[in-house]
Amino acid sequence: MFDNLTLLAIIIIVIWLATLAYFFYTSRQQQEIRRELDELRELMEQEEGDQ
Repeated sequence: MFDNLTLLAIIIIVIWLATLAYFFYTSRQQQEIRRELDELRELMEQEEGDQ
């Protein structure tokens, strides 16, 4: 009986860890994309200012 509960607990912990890892991974990607967009906005503003 307790073997099944232990296995269930391990599976739940692994699922939570995978979910948290995915969250942090996508969060970092979003930050990088946001940085790139800011750089592109600055370049566009510079181009508009040069014309």
